[in-house]
Amino acid sequence: MSKAILFFALLLFSCSGNTNEISYDDLKEKVQADSLYTQINSLEVFQSQMNVEKAKAQNKTKLNVFSLFKVVFSFFTEPLSIVESLGEIVPSLVPANRYRIKENERIYFSEKERYRVELANRILKSKAIYLSLVAAQNVKASTEEAVERLEKLRRFALAREATRHIPYGASKRIEILISNLKNDELTQLELSALADTDSLAQVLNVPVTQELMIAQIPLPDVSEYEPIVYQDFIARVLSESPELQQNSYLAEVIPFMHKEVKYSFIGTSDISRGRGGGPFEHISIEGGMGVGRKPTNEIIRAQMEILSAQRTLISEELTARLKQAVTRFNSYLERVREYQTSVADSVRLHDISMNNPQLLRKTDFEFLIDEIMRIREQETLLNVSLVDFLMTQETLNRLMFTADFDDIDSEYPNFLPSEEKPRDAVMSVAYRIGGAQNLMSESLNQLENQFSWEALNNANYYFEQANRFFIASTSDEKIIKKGLKKAAKKMGPENLCGATVIPRAEFERMNSICNTLSEFACANDISQYVQHVEGFVTTLLTLELNIDNTSCEGWVQF
Repeated sequence: MSKAILFFALLLFSCSGNTNEISYDDLKEKVQADSLYTQINSLEVFQSQMNVEKAKAQNKTKLNVFSLFKVVFSFFTEPLSIVESLGEIVPSLVPANRYRIKENERIYFSEKERYRVELANRILKSKAIYLSLVAAQNVKASTEEAVERLEKLRRFALAREATRHIPYGASKRIEILISNLKNDELTQLELSALADTDSLAQVLNVPVTQELMIAQIPLPDVSEYEPIVYQDFIARVLSESPELQQNSYLAEVIPFMHKEVKYSFIGTSDISRGRGGGPFEHISIEGGMGVGRKPTNEIIRAQMEILSAQRTLISEELTARLKQAVTRFNSYLERVREYQTSVADSVRLHDISMNNPQLLRKTDFEFLIDEIMRIREQETLLNVSLVDFLMTQETLNRLMFTADFDDIDSEYPNFLPSEEKPRDAVMSVAYRIGGAQNLMSESLNQLENQFSWEALNNANYYFEQANRFFIASTSDEKIIKKGLKKAAKKMGPENLCGATVIPRAEFERMNSICNTLSEFACANDISQYVQHVEGFVTTLLTLELNIDNTSCEGWVQF
């Protein structure tokens, strides 16, 4: 098949004067920078962020001379309303207002995860359209080669008809086939490609007045791949899923809503939960000591059950999508190898016939015509299968957030409990991670004796939690000084290290187990652990806490 075509250009409007060249490697950057859909999603996240700031502003004290006079006046005229007056002047005295801020923070985090989902899906969609254009280009090349073979055969048929070695009509039939391929097949390919180009231009926000050109890409060499097993990827897919993380953040809203109800006798909050509060906006919380508190709690509890059921559905859907992608991967891998062998054999036999005059004169023209059309069909199937194989790889990358999707990461926002003092927040999370570390150590022992997915998930969980802690506790100067440093002094540096950082030998054990599994069986957090733990330990060492002879020091080389 001809490989000479480097670019496949499609003119969106005949009057366009500009050219916009896009390569396959540019798609991610283009979607992030230029797609209007991405801009809309980004602005929605920004709205959620600003809603948190707005909620905090609404919770600030509104004390001035006039409000103070109102409180004093209420004390003498309506003593029972003084609590209400104080709540209006100092909103933070109403617990519901403080809880509503926490709810808005979790909703903002969930919106960020939704942004990751939308961006990843948009990138995957652009890749699918691009690869559809590549497939169309390759099928077009196969069809043009079939036309060339038929033209060569037609010229030979005309010569044989002229010398009356064959009856008249063979050349005419070949001519009709050539016309059909040019007028029907190639035209249909161009129309299909034009529609795909319009779709790609829309996704990338390319002006319709520009000519869109896509660079041809090398198709994968399937000899480098082996069949895969979907169980090897389950842990990675579930641990990296922003869909599940979004659900988790929404579930974190529920406890604060219960607290709102609990303290509703002091007052309720008028602070909005913002655009991401959709799942909770129908739940109204009434003030006072009324009988509505119990049904309100039941409604909130039912919402938690809904989120739990949704989480199960998301996990099942992700697992099903993974299984389908792995099945397609293995199927295309086998199919491509069969088509490659079939195409090579057919082309070799056809070339032998066409390049040997004596053999050509003895070969039936109907057989040669069918052979050319069969080669064209096999090449088409091969090209489409290769593109489908590549698209299946991209689907797997999307599910596991690898390759072009690997840096569309969560920022682990406010992993430390913001309702606690920085020192207490660092300590509470450190103790929690200590529990995860103990569970990981047990899982390591189990994995070395007998593999189980539950043990691997438990080990993955420690690394995810530890990385989030390392980032959260060292990314802000205030947290470092008032949280990390004070927590280290309170707990003792060796205890803080022992709770949060595993010995290097334990990490090497985990790394060794991961190396015996498939490439993506272990969560991405394991490969990123060294970078984050060394950043954490380096920060501790700068605080002059005398952490010699602890499990931390071995992670940093001086």
